[in-house]
Amino acid sequence: MKKLFLSAVAVIGLMGANYTIMPYGAFLSYDNSVKDKGYIGGIYGTIYKSPIKFEYGIERDIIQYKDTTPDWKQWNFTGVFNFFKGYNYVFRAGLNHLKVSQGNTKENDNVYILGALYYKYLNYNSGINFYHSKYKDFKVNQVSLKYGKYFKNYDGTFYFEIKPNFIFISDKIKANTPKKNYTDVDFKLTATKWPWMTTLKASVGKNAYKVENGGFVVYNLGEEYKYNYGINVSRYFKNIGTFSIGFSRSKFSENNQDSYLNVYLLTYTRAF
Repeated sequence: MKKLFLSAVAVIGLMGANYTIMPYGAFLSYDNSVKDKGYIGGIYGTIYKSPIKFEYGIERDIIQYKDTTPDWKQWNFTGVFNFFKGYNYVFRAGLNHLKVSQGNTKENDNVYILGALYYKYLNYNSGINFYHSKYKDFKVNQVSLKYGKYFKNYDGTFYFEIKPNFIFISDKIKANTPKKNYTDVDFKLTATKWPWMTTLKASVGKNAYKVENGGFVVYNLGEEYKYNYGINVSRYFKNIGTFSIGFSRSKFSENNQDSYLNVYLLTYTRAF
């Protein structure tokens, strides 16, 4: 199941905060699919004490079908340690545990997370993430490269990011995918004019069993995705926090036909 954060996690870029907490919820609707609708609810948070920041997430996912297929139910438990080295380096290590049930079928899967980032604060950053996904009958390795750059003008800030992803599936038969290897590219553009933040995102190229957002987003239903695009708008309120709404649309293959997933997301972020 796809975990939903979209660009809402970007709101957590409140670097001076010792604690952040972000409850979120999403509604999923499908077009031209055997799936009917879905619901996602969860909480994301960070705990920071120099030089370590711990990220955690707990999420519940449910997908309902139009036919007699049992509901897809899933719990996600994620923890990632970020080690800050000096003022320019961050090293990451963590685990995303997926607990899946569908009718009488139950499965526990793990995604192992490693990463490194070099950054110049509010200037640019570049990094690499490695994900090893261990499913019941096969494994998936993914390497994601990233480069991001800030641009400033007289009344706001723009941030552009590009991220190519390389996915390697150990057994396409057991994974039920058309190919063993995939490559796609993610693009993100964020415009900030305080107290507003708007993020546009898009993914170009096919992928399957993809991992995103530093390990907090996992596609584990096995569909082959063809593209994705979305928007997220956030507003900060003094002494209250940040509210965000988002929408994304994805095209994927299901039963040899094109299907579509629409996601409507609502989040609230508070820093302490």
